[in-house]
Amino acid sequence: GDEASVDLLTPTSRLGRRTACIKNKQASARLASRSKALLEFRSFLLERKGPMLRTWFSFFDKTQAARIGHKEFRTGLSSLRYNGDIDGMWTDINHDNSDELFFDEVDAEQGKLRTEFRRWCGSQFEGPR
Repeated sequence: GDEASVDLLTPTSRLGRRTACIKNKQASARLASRSKALLEFRSFLLERKGPMLRTWFSFFDKTQAARIGHKEFRTGLSSLRYNGDIDGMWTDINHDNSDELFFDEVDAEQGKLRTEFRRWCGSQFEGPR
């Protein structure tokens, strides 16, 4: 009992708590940057070309895999004449360094509808194509 409470007061444990707090703040900042970048990306696409799904497949995801990498992201935004920092936006969006952006991360509602439609097509026909 008393030994555990003494451990909480040692300099090492305080340092561990401070380190954890700093890491949490850094993770929160990365998520805030990602949210801001995704909002900017979505807004730009909606201003330019209308329906998100059509824009996604026309300019970014030409294979219809519902995910893109940095190259497709860069090519798509360039072809839409985006004037901002494409690589900076990608860095913020790709905070986990996966080098993938899924459509449902960009528009969760349309992503869900697309998935449901693909399932329905698969159940009614041989597939969605």
